[in-house]
Amino acid sequence: MQEPSSSALGDEFDQAVRKLTGLPDTVSTRSATVTVHESAFAMTTQDWIIQTFRRSERHICKATCPTECREEGRVTKSTDVAFVRYMDHRGAHRFVLPNEVLDTIVRQRDALGTKNKRRAARETTRRRIAAGEDLGAALRDPKVQKKARAARKAKAAKRAARRVS
Repeated sequence: MQEPSSSALGDEFDQAVRKLTGLPDTVSTRSATVTVHESAFAMTTQDWIIQTFRRSERHICKATCPTECREEGRVTKSTDVAFVRYMDHRGAHRFVLPNEVLDTIVRQRDALGTKNKRRAARETTRRRIAAGEDLGAALRDPKVQKKARAARKAKAAKRAARRVS
């Protein structure tokens, strides 16, 4: 949490928003407001206002680039920053979430999705086995085996071609 400062230019939150607003190669979302109502007993309400900025860095040719640079103007890196305002009965708080934090949140969310899919697949397999279903029947089909062999062969050829070049 950031402590407010008495600067005429505002605190770190204000300065960070100002620094990104209106820059070329910077896009932003509209502010989105989410209201969360906590438990039925306490009936507390939280308001979250979130706005995300993405700043893209483009490749610029320098003396070290090859003479025929084909990457001029290509986006080489994007940096995201989220601005979060949180209000509840205790007051208002503002946070700046840098790119590293957002990457970690996305990575963890993806990992949770993968774990849930894996858990559901295991449970489905257990149920099918318990029901007496023969799970390997499709794999013993000659057409399926032929298709799998062809796919493995094509993949091996691609790997070999990459090693050569």
